[in-house]
Amino acid sequence: MFISFYIADTKNALIFQYLLSSSSPLFSHLLTKIQNVCPELISEHHDEERDESIMGQDSLKYTSSIHSSLGKDLEVYKYHSVTNNINYFCLTSLSKGQASIEPLLFLENMDRILLEYFEKERLTVSKLINNHDRLSMIFYMCVDSGEPAVGRLHENMIKRMVPMRSDLSKIINSTAHSFQKAVRQPALQNQRLFEHSATKGSLLFEQGSGSSTNDAFENEVVPWRTGNLKYKDNEIYVDVLETMHLVYSQRQKKRRRSYRGKNETGAEIKMVCGSICGQINFRSHISENPTIELDLNLAGNYLGVPSLHESVETSSEPGKPVDKLRFIPPDGKFCLMEYNIDLDMLQARNAVYKSGSIGMVSVDFQDGLGSKHDEFEIIINISNSTKVTDIKDLRIDVEVTPEVMPRNNTTDERSNKNKNQEVDDPNPDFSEHKIKVLRNTHGRFENDVVPGKGTWIFQKDTAVGALPVLRGCVENVWNSAIYVKVKRVSVSYNYAGELASGIQVNAINITSGVRNLKSLKLFKGVKYTTASGDFVIRG
Repeated sequence: MFISFYIADTKNALIFQYLLSSSSPLFSHLLTKIQNVCPELISEHHDEERDESIMGQDSLKYTSSIHSSLGKDLEVYKYHSVTNNINYFCLTSLSKGQASIEPLLFLENMDRILLEYFEKERLTVSKLINNHDRLSMIFYMCVDSGEPAVGRLHENMIKRMVPMRSDLSKIINSTAHSFQKAVRQPALQNQRLFEHSATKGSLLFEQGSGSSTNDAFENEVVPWRTGNLKYKDNEIYVDVLETMHLVYSQRQKKRRRSYRGKNETGAEIKMVCGSICGQINFRSHISENPTIELDLNLAGNYLGVPSLHESVETSSEPGKPVDKLRFIPPDGKFCLMEYNIDLDMLQARNAVYKSGSIGMVSVDFQDGLGSKHDEFEIIINISNSTKVTDIKDLRIDVEVTPEVMPRNNTTDERSNKNKNQEVDDPNPDFSEHKIKVLRNTHGRFENDVVPGKGTWIFQKDTAVGALPVLRGCVENVWNSAIYVKVKRVSVSYNYAGELASGIQVNAINITSGVRNLKSLKLFKGVKYTTASGDFVIRG
């Protein structure tokens, strides 16, 4: 049973709280309790490196970062919104005697509801603070007696019961203007004017929502769409986003490392694991109750069993490719489909590997360069494309480590050096070493506080077809022959114009549900975005 809800930023500063009863604790009291009982729940480290350092290594540690017990039959849950970079907290009581995943699913659903209600790509802290009243009404609608209000979580119903600020402003301004007139007129006309202002405010609300409440319920053909909608401009926008999660590796004995194929010495680069997570977001403002058909070109990819919005008509044929989606859309923005392409499957690899790589950015690097073998070089190859103009937010994280050069690898000149010179330390302390940049063609390089780590940061936009090069070394402060090895390279970037999988939208058509369909003026827009997730090349 839900007790209270809280929204906070990543530094645990309160943004919004919804208390279901007078006995529900304030966020300041809850935060003090969490700090004493389960401090790992509010650790910033868990929000930043959760997927890699927690989920991949210790599942119990990950569980403690999203859920903890505060006492007898009292549990607290935390959901971190990656899109909005905020934290949701939920305090619950255990009615069944054991923890449940239901609060986490509800918090995730609330994050989606808020995005769809405000029709934003990302919610800022100021946006949430300025709409405190509407947040309270939305939570009031979505929670019933401490449980999720099943059947009231549709966006159209929430928008109908919680009007947008523009609608409220019309009502308030109209009523205030009428009251000002009433003060200046005789008392005999006050009652008529008051009734007129109330009626006008009601009409304004009905016009702002697109229809009256009674007509909306009577003409509602599906629960997720308001009936009797009217728009002057009919629009459809489709946003397709794909996130690549890739891990590459190669044989250690080869010097050249690249994940595009074979390197200079002929070593093959192998994909350890990989997947492409896709999401199709749909936003429509169309009159009446249209039935839309979305035709997709899957480019030979197998999507498995995708997650579909409840409005999509599912096929009764098992194993049939999901390339045509037929649905009556909700009004506004919603997630139409989520899919996952497993690159470990041969069929998926063949479809995506037509161009030789996944995505538009590839990384080559060499280590052990220079006369002292303490240098390394990283080369970024950005492919050309007629659909993509530039790569955005390109960032390369580098991790290098020095190793002691084996004695049999030293030159004769080094082995026959002056006997009076100090002998090499066979066991140097590599706990402190710093990367020094020798040559850099693009961006800037910043050393991390952790020895041997640094970040190559590019400008906001990097032109396609560019070939950035970074050459560096490790400052040798030890009296030893060292070999610098690139241990790990992480890549982060995004671009708009095409997808990594090659999937495209062939057509968007309205098949029925709209009168005068042939004369309907409809604007359509499609946007493709590709972003890197966990993208690592191991040395």
